[in-house]
Amino acid sequence: MPPSVSITQDPGSACSEPEPPVNISWKPKRGSIKLPNIDLDALGKLGNATSNDTASTNAVATSSNTLETINDTLATNTNTLATSTDTLTTGADTLATTTTETLATESQFLDQGSTSSNLPD
Repeated sequence: MPPSVSITQDPGSACSEPEPPVNISWKPKRGSIKLPNIDLDALGKLGNATSNDTASTNAVATSSNTLETINDTLATNTNTLATSTDTLTTGADTLATTTTETLATESQFLDQGSTSSNLPD
C-alpha cells in the first residue's frame, strides 16, 4: 500500500504557480510474483464429458475381482501363518518336556552316586 503524502504551503508565502503534484509509484520487487506453468490444452481437456463405456466398466469390475482374489490369498496366507505358529508352539512344548525329563533323570542318577554298579548300560 503506498504511503499517503500531504503537501502544505505556508500561507505567508505567495506563489504565482501551484506546485506540481507529487507522483508516487510502487512496484513489487522483481521476481516476487510467480505464476505456475499451466498447460491450457490439458486444462481444456479436463472439462470434456466422459462416457461410461462397457470396456471401462468391465475393467473396473475385473479390478474389483482381482482385489477380492488378493484378499482371499491374504486370508489363506494368514491362516497358514497361524498354523505355522501353532506348530512352533507345539515344538517348543516338546523341547521343554524333553529337556526337563532328561535333566530330571540325570539328577536322579547323580543323587544315587556314580559307581560302576549303577551306571546305565
